[in-house]
Amino acid sequence: MRITQYWLSMAAAAALVLDTFTAIAALQQPQRLDKNVLLHDDINILASSPKQQLGRRGLPGIDRGEPIIIDTDPGVDDVLNILLMLLSPEVDVRAITLVRGNADIENATRNGVTAFQTVYEQYKYFHQRIPPPHGLSVLAVGAGKALEPDYAMGPDGFMGKDAIGDIFTLGMYDPPIDWRTKAYESNGEDGTFFRSTPRNGPKEILHQLKHTPPLTMTILAVGPLTNLATAYNIDPVTFSRAKRIVIMGGAVTSSGNITPYAEFNFADDPAAANIILGTSKGFDEATKDMHESRLKLIKKGKSAPMEVVLLPLDISQGNFVITKEDYFEQIKKLDTPIGKLSTAMLDLVFVRKPEKHLEKNGEAMISLDSIAGVMLLDLVNGVFEKNWESKYFDLRVETRDSEYLGASLYHDTKNYSNVRVALNGDGDHYNELMMTRLFSDNI
Repeated sequence: MRITQYWLSMAAAAALVLDTFTAIAALQQPQRLDKNVLLHDDINILASSPKQQLGRRGLPGIDRGEPIIIDTDPGVDDVLNILLMLLSPEVDVRAITLVRGNADIENATRNGVTAFQTVYEQYKYFHQRIPPPHGLSVLAVGAGKALEPDYAMGPDGFMGKDAIGDIFTLGMYDPPIDWRTKAYESNGEDGTFFRSTPRNGPKEILHQLKHTPPLTMTILAVGPLTNLATAYNIDPVTFSRAKRIVIMGGAVTSSGNITPYAEFNFADDPAAANIILGTSKGFDEATKDMHESRLKLIKKGKSAPMEVVLLPLDISQGNFVITKEDYFEQIKKLDTPIGKLSTAMLDLVFVRKPEKHLEKNGEAMISLDSIAGVMLLDLVNGVFEKNWESKYFDLRVETRDSEYLGASLYHDTKNYSNVRVALNGDGDHYNELMMTRLFSDNI
């Protein structure tokens, strides 16, 4: 459990209440933003003491947000998504599980540790108190190969050999010292901003779900679905305790990006993608007692139908972009740790190889994983219907035919799955959230 009971003396309790009311009172007064002020959207809390722990993991009694697991293969857009989620008060990132995809598992691990350390440095930059170890996310290293390697694409080097623009080999950014050791042995007290675990990715997913009330924890999967499918194969009942699964993957009504028919994440492990989509069979949002019926099945030791929400490549046809102007006029000028890491990673996109990476007539990049992250935040905030257009599909993935490997196949029936697919949305909402929450002088 991640909730710790605090036994306080009467004097300490009184001091805590006073501090809390002081912070709340500060909300009523407009504050001049500087490094001693902590910003989360409309909530400004003045840091009256460097020892006072503030922010989403700070004041006791403040809701820490919906618990989530992020399953990821850290490339450029994965790292942006990790940073965004760790700074978002709507969610509480309980664990990040790593999978090979954009890069091999070695580079994926280094990139994951780098993302965490950058958030640690961001907290220090703004004089935020670092959460205690029990309040940090768990980092678990997961699958290094697909379920069926003979029927999988493998890393393509699109974002460089290290998947984040070759920033380490080019000397543009220094990786964390002893990052390999930290990945497997960190206790959360060494500047890593995470805790290691002896469990691998799939087992950590099951552990988190088992120790969280059923249907309260969301899984955000933005890489190949190997870890998720492995966890499901091990224990489908525990796996079905997830509230929902939000996936970035597939090309439903559009062309692919790794082959004419397939999107990379699905093509990198088609069998895993097919398994996870199939967990949605029997889910029907319109059913009045869907939540209760799922709970009853789980309590009886049976696997329950799962809510699966997919953000496919099709969303690229919308206006979900980070523009050249955003990069050169805002991101690159940031002196924050997140700004420096983002500037280094995005140099590949906007400076070195724009002809390969920029879209929308060479004016913008599309970061699919961070779009999925924003979609998750909208689901949590109850504004999905306002900002997104979606449709349910009976969706499966081609797992054998070499020409169509990883392709998303759909029917009008609900025989295999019932996946909610986001087909369009409010791109301006996405861009505003990214630029104000992630690429800002405030936290």
